[in-house]
Amino acid sequence: MQSAVCRVQSAEVVHPRAQTSRSRHFYNLHSAICTLQSVLLLSGCGLSPLTNKIEIGQEPFIVLVGESPDGQTDLFALRTAGGEAVRFTFTRMKEYAPAIHPTGAALAYLRRPAQAIDSSPATLVVLNLINSSERLAELPAGIGVPRRIGWSRDGTGLYVLGDLGIAAADAPPAAMAFAAVDTGSAGWIPADSATSILVGEPPIARIETCAKDCISSAALPWCVISPDGRRTELGRVVTPFRWGSDSLAFFQGEELLLYALAGGRPRRMEWNRAPKRPRDGSYWEPE
Repeated sequence: MQSAVCRVQSAEVVHPRAQTSRSRHFYNLHSAICTLQSVLLLSGCGLSPLTNKIEIGQEPFIVLVGESPDGQTDLFALRTAGGEAVRFTFTRMKEYAPAIHPTGAALAYLRRPAQAIDSSPATLVVLNLINSSERLAELPAGIGVPRRIGWSRDGTGLYVLGDLGIAAADAPPAAMAFAAVDTGSAGWIPADSATSILVGEPPIARIETCAKDCISSAALPWCVISPDGRRTELGRVVTPFRWGSDSLAFFQGEELLLYALAGGRPRRMEWNRAPKRPRDGSYWEPE
């Protein structure tokens, strides 16, 4: 059976949440702060893990995965204007697949023991970017190896794509009780859209691997697929992701390259203190 990561999908671009307006669902910063502190059941007395580095909820940024000088796999943040890549996790765990909440005030990602193999179970973490508190959730084994996280358009739901399927749960303040999504259910379309790599705002294309079969999609050729089914090959790049309303980004070595959907040559992002093996980017900007 073909894995969920490598599944052959329709070229039709599915707009999340039945094409509802982005502005209708997004919170303003004040609402985000109040919501995230109550949602995660936190006292709000902690500091942001990005204090004095990035203004959470106010300026665009990305989160990515990389290897730290001490050899740990950690999360880094970077302003979209470039500059310093800021490490903000320092655990002895392996962290990957970050996904920024629609408000920019929280981050979901996957975590597993540093010595565990890549096919071992992972825990989902929701990190409050305002006060550094966390919520954890276990994932059902039936979805296979978890690869990618997606939020619902309004930030009230979470989805995790695995090799064998997708799991869904209500986001905090719910208990994040993940369950596999039936491919024939009404929940499959929003789950598939949330965990797909859609580019453009509103989405005008999706990114998929060009390979027929795979185990891990990280080192395979990727394609941009337009609504009419036309494929544009990106080549063997690492974990492409959405960048703004009209571009995508991907990694080549320790370089971060930006590619306009309208075409042209990729543009290199100027950044410093880049981690080794950067990958798994997630983009956010205020409305």
